[in-house]
Amino acid sequence: MTNIKRNILIGALLAGVSSIPALAEDWYVAGGVTLSLLNDPKTQIENAPTPGATLRIIDNLGGTGWGGQLALGHRFDLFRVEAEIGRTRNDADFYTVTSPISNRLPQTGGNTITRIMANGYADIPVGVASIQPYLGFGIGDAIVDVTTKASRPFGPPTAPVQLIDDQVSGFAWQAIAGVAVPVSDTFALTVQFRYLDAGTLHGKDTRGESFQTTIADPAIDLGVRYSF
Repeated sequence: MTNIKRNILIGALLAGVSSIPALAEDWYVAGGVTLSLLNDPKTQIENAPTPGATLRIIDNLGGTGWGGQLALGHRFDLFRVEAEIGRTRNDADFYTVTSPISNRLPQTGGNTITRIMANGYADIPVGVASIQPYLGFGIGDAIVDVTTKASRPFGPPTAPVQLIDDQVSGFAWQAIAGVAVPVSDTFALTVQFRYLDAGTLHGKDTRGESFQTTIADPAIDLGVRYSF
């Protein structure tokens, strides 16, 4: 799917959420904070360390990352549609070279993921007024700022240099499972597990050579939902 076609599709889905005629109480806004458990991104850089070679590196992330999201949604009985924008940041402490020889070096860098998603949800009736489980699925666009600033992977340690500093983007999907806990007629607390997959994204390193990196981000969201 080309970028133009993908952006047209996402724009149409997001516009559709805001154009649905409905009663006021069927709308809601939601927001929350994210604990990101991003899988260590696996990156391949072409023509490194020598022309014709492929340098394979793994970003070793420094623990968990953080972020947040905002959403506007509409309810249809037990079903909901939603436009969401979210952002997470994960820092990398090291990167590990796995080819052609193994080496591990400290770095400053990481991945900042901005996602623009159209989501659909099914609220699951359980006969208990105090909880509302739900399942969701979304499609959209992931925009990832990739940075790697470290010593060169081979030879004696050197002053940190910028190996990668690029923004890449591509189609993404996410699966969601969560629980809402109503605290009033209009407010509910939410906790959910979300798995975002942006697949393999392609960009350029600081030399202009091609690289590719994989993005898969399990995350836990804590939030609030306000219906109006």
